[in-house]
Amino acid sequence: MNIFQSGIPRSGNGWLYNIVYHSLRAGNVEVKNYIKTQPIHQVAQSWPEPLPGQASTDTVHFRGSDVDYGIGQIFRYPIPDWQDYLRQATQLWCHEPYRRPMREKLSQVSHLIYIIRDPRDASISHSRFVFADHIRWFSRNKTADPATFLKKLLFFQVRRWAEHVGSWLQAAQDPTLNIHFIFYERLLHDFENELDQLVSFLGLDLSTSQRQRVREATTFASMKAKYPNHVRRGIDRERVEVLTPLQKSESAAMVPKMLKLLNYPVQEPPMSDTTLPGLPTNLSKKDIQQAVRDAQSLTWREIAARVKQGGLRLTRL
Repeated sequence: MNIFQSGIPRSGNGWLYNIVYHSLRAGNVEVKNYIKTQPIHQVAQSWPEPLPGQASTDTVHFRGSDVDYGIGQIFRYPIPDWQDYLRQATQLWCHEPYRRPMREKLSQVSHLIYIIRDPRDASISHSRFVFADHIRWFSRNKTADPATFLKKLLFFQVRRWAEHVGSWLQAAQDPTLNIHFIFYERLLHDFENELDQLVSFLGLDLSTSQRQRVREATTFASMKAKYPNHVRRGIDRERVEVLTPLQKSESAAMVPKMLKLLNYPVQEPPMSDTTLPGLPTNLSKKDIQQAVRDAQSLTWREIAARVKQGGLRLTRL
């Protein structure tokens, strides 16, 4: 068994990884690590936290049809034999959108999982995460604070989200790819049902007590204690208290069709509204393409110019 997961950064990727890991352990599935057999793994143990922990995660990066394995932003090395890699790696982590050259290799992976989170909340989380020490050491981020970073990049991040999500929704139309979609908000508010579906997708037979152990091992309290530099709050709709009214309306206006397609609110509902996102029953290739094209109707240059002028002025809602 091999499990490949992807999702735009700050979408609950680490949470999902741990849920899968503890589910596999509960199901007595051996979890193999390719990178632990490589010389760089021992070297990385002397690096500042949290990089030693990241060095134990089989992270992959695609270059066309070729694949590298890596550690964070600072190390990448080609995988010479993909099938041999799969024999030695049970869980694969990736942040990349789906691209056609990836198809051949991903079709050899037994289970693909893609996690989705509201792009506005993911962007807020990302704006804070880039100021973590281990990120700033290796990035070119020169902005003064998270609020400034968010102001500059919110609209780029939201459009990128629509393209990223759209690429994996389109990939799911391919019968050779076995893809399961999971939503961050559903993990927060309907964990038992989401775990049931995930366990079923993975073909695991877990008892009630085994599922409870998975839940206990992956609560945000236990995750934050184990990964203090990666896990922050574990909430949704943070956008309500963080974004300005203009940011709320304009970020939604960037990608209204993709938000609606996944049952995310375009205009913010009352806090008492407990509606959760999800995939439509009959998801068509045409619907996905229209949602992506809608997000791409403003070019990157146009977005940059308008942000520089002091704010977007969108009237598409």
